[in-house]
Amino acid sequence: MRRIRMVGICLIATFAMSAVATAGASAAAPEYGKCIKTIGGKWKDAGCKTPSKPGEERYEWFKGFNGNGKNEIVKKAFKAHIKEIKAGAVTLEGVAGVKVQCSNESSTGEFTGEKTVKDEKIVFSGCLVEGAGKCENTATEGTVTVNNLVGELGVVKFGTTSAANKLGDLLKPKEGTVVTQFECAGSPTKVRGAVISPLATNAMKFTSTVKFAGTKGKQKPERFETSKGVKGPLEVLETAFLGSNAFEQSAQTMATIQENEGKEKVEASSVN
Repeated sequence: MRRIRMVGICLIATFAMSAVATAGASAAAPEYGKCIKTIGGKWKDAGCKTPSKPGEERYEWFKGFNGNGKNEIVKKAFKAHIKEIKAGAVTLEGVAGVKVQCSNESSTGEFTGEKTVKDEKIVFSGCLVEGAGKCENTATEGTVTVNNLVGELGVVKFGTTSAANKLGDLLKPKEGTVVTQFECAGSPTKVRGAVISPLATNAMKFTSTVKFAGTKGKQKPERFETSKGVKGPLEVLETAFLGSNAFEQSAQTMATIQENEGKEKVEASSVN
């Protein structure tokens, strides 16, 4: 179970990092990029979400991968770590009540496009499940690693204006559907599916706190919106705990700190 929890957490951390690198305004929103102070810019504010009026042309929006090297995301790597190392800092809970908990998490990733990221190394440590002992899938006791993940930027909830849209990152396995699998005192646990993490929106940041929330196996949020009030498909984690062949919906909770390489400021823009 712990492993499962860890997997969820790692996914969240990765998405959280993507969110930290959020950006301002673009016809292809939502997208990652930079809001740069520029004479004659189309935007009034440093988040590139308020159109400028004559005399207010202070900022311009640049896509993260604009192809010419100008004001694009130069240092694309990021890393994340748990906000506070403690028992239960990361939790993976199924709707039936089984919990896998870990005390620590670390991950590394990279921005790969205007809407995409990847996580290559996600590690949970101090993992265990009550009544079934420590959980691991490595030679190190209580340590669980997650399969390579990819993330895609989307709209969690449409607001009254594009600047008010709430964004998130959908993290899922790069290959197949399995996020991670591990054993807790000899009992196998497998986690599959995807998870959405909320992102900081329309603000240039190089570091941010990403929080993942869920209650009784239900993740928040569980899906993107395709347009205002229209919900997309369910995107959740499912876990087969402790030797069970039956998968159940699961939620992960965790608070992680994401930092962009070289203090590179990135933004996730919701503005069209």
